Amino acid sequence: MKKNKVYILGPRRRTSLIPIVFTGIIAFLVAFPFVAVNLRFQTGYIFSKAFDFVGALCMMGGGFLTMYSLLSMLVGRRSLNLKMLTTGIVFLWIGCWLTGQTLEFFGINNEHTSPGYH
Repeated sequence: MKKNKVYILGPRRRTSLIPIVFTGIIAFLVAFPFVAVNLRFQTGYIFSKAFDFVGALCMMGGGFLTMYSLLSMLVGRRSLNLKMLTTGIVFLWIGCWLTGQTLEFFGINNEHTSPGYH
């Protein structure tokens, strides 16, 4: 019977990430006061544009679904499709909420105060 050769390797030497992470934290703390204000405004601007875009899409989709369900009922092709009408109204509400426009529906309004610090 043939014996199998067994190779024993020594333990691998791993480089420690602690000095790299510590250097990164120190660099961030040194540079943070110089970029903090601009970073806050740029992040807010990006999120504002993203929410406006998604809100506009929701408003367009909700308006289309609501108009289609109401017009199909008026033309007489089918009866009122409550599921489509409800989905359209919910999309309109979400779109108005994301874009910051005022929507008053059944006495529920979405009033905003003036933007800024109070």
